[in-house]
Amino acid sequence: MALDQTTTSQQQWRSRIIAGAFLSVLWLGSLYSTEANAQAERRRPITPTEQATRQHNLEGHWQCHQSRAIPDGGRLSTRFNTHYRENHQYQTRGTLTIALPQQRLTYDISAHGRWALQGHELQEDAQQHFEPSNPAARQLAQNGQFDPNREQASSSFNRYDVIRLDAETLVLRTPKPHSMIQCRRP
Repeated sequence: MALDQTTTSQQQWRSRIIAGAFLSVLWLGSLYSTEANAQAERRRPITPTEQATRQHNLEGHWQCHQSRAIPDGGRLSTRFNTHYRENHQYQTRGTLTIALPQQRLTYDISAHGRWALQGHELQEDAQQHFEPSNPAARQLAQNGQFDPNREQASSSFNRYDVIRLDAETLVLRTPKPHSMIQCRRP
């Protein structure tokens, strides 16, 4: 009798391991197919009805952030709020932080302009301004060493790949260097 119980518990244990492994394979397969499906979806042409829905989903307020590594062991990150209006105007306000090994620079950022959603691409024609907001950033600007308003044109045309857009989530990929902008409704 004891031998039968041991054999039965070993069989149950093996069954659980096999079931767990099977579920893991299914889960990994679904992750792969989800990414493959997302890539195929971005290549697929968008119908006029889908375009109208996507445009409607984009309109309104978004809270966004982006972070990426920069040379010399630094990190560039932004946190901002953007409002895309129905009339294809938009406005952005937020903070840019440049974290370097020896110092941290922060800037208040503002931008406004026109937007267009063309298939899987968001286009922004922007007027932008960076205002130093901490002592280190103000000192660099006053000494003429670094002023983002001089380094980057105040007017720019930006294109982003729309990775995800629904009523609550907006994910954009920037052109080179590639990084992701993650947005949520407030």
